[in-house]
Amino acid sequence: MENRRRYQRIALSLSAEAINASGMCRRVDLIELSQQGLALLCDQAAIDHLEALDPVSGRARFPVEIELRIELPLQGEKKAFNCSCRMVHKQRRSQNEYLCGFLLLEMGEHERELLIAFLECSVNSD
Repeated sequence: MENRRRYQRIALSLSAEAINASGMCRRVDLIELSQQGLALLCDQAAIDHLEALDPVSGRARFPVEIELRIELPLQGEKKAFNCSCRMVHKQRRSQNEYLCGFLLLEMGEHERELLIAFLECSVNSD
């Protein structure tokens, strides 16, 4: 299978906060990160949270977009990283486990620089 990714993915295991379109927050597990996207490992409750229905219409929102808050370990400190992202795939891995891929949409210049520094440190430490 051809790898169409432009940026190298870094495997990791970090806790993150996912804020859905209704503004509700839930802890999720971040397992991959790149300059373009990320992967979350979620249980059914987290999927229900990410795919929350619109409170006004009661309908599903599509596409699924969330805000993500992560504390990236960099140079012995935890650095706050916030971004907007859109779900691009969801794959069931077991009865109660899903792998969800997200495309990074928006982040500030500070976050972009932090992400690049974190990824470069991660690649160089391997």
